[in-house]
Amino acid sequence: MTRISLDEARELWLHASDEELIERAQAARAQYHDPDRATYMVMRIVNYTNVCVAQCDYCAFYVLPNQDGGYVLSRKQVFDKIDELLEVGGDLVAFNGGFNPKLPLDFYCDLFASVRERYGERVEFYALTVAEFVFLADRARLSHAEAAARLRESPERHYRLVAEAGGR
Repeated sequence: MTRISLDEARELWLHASDEELIERAQAARAQYHDPDRATYMVMRIVNYTNVCVAQCDYCAFYVLPNQDGGYVLSRKQVFDKIDELLEVGGDLVAFNGGFNPKLPLDFYCDLFASVRERYGERVEFYALTVAEFVFLADRARLSHAEAAARLRESPERHYRLVAEAGGR
């Protein structure tokens, strides 16, 4: 099966029936996996904060800044959640937290660097939705490329930069 063209994708988006989309998806899956065998993964979504200013319909558990019930998980609490995932055989962590205006980009750099440092290759993690990433980059007054580079830095480089800036 070859990749479809942009025009074919547009046609499917606009006119394909659910049945046709299901059939095509199953055919694509069969290229890589036995079609008579289902697989699954064990993952965990870590909601490291529930403070968010977006007020969208995506989640039903956010609180606005300074409202009762807001939280930011400690590093130990985040690690405990990842450790629980590893104990049950999982290896994929997703981080979700919305738009917390009190958490600067350095909070995320430190969190993600500490996860990489502690767990190495034992866990794969997905961090930040595109909307969260854009919010953080804009608040930090960085281009998207600069913000992404900061988030990807190795733990050692991040800690060295924080120390040079007079931080921990």
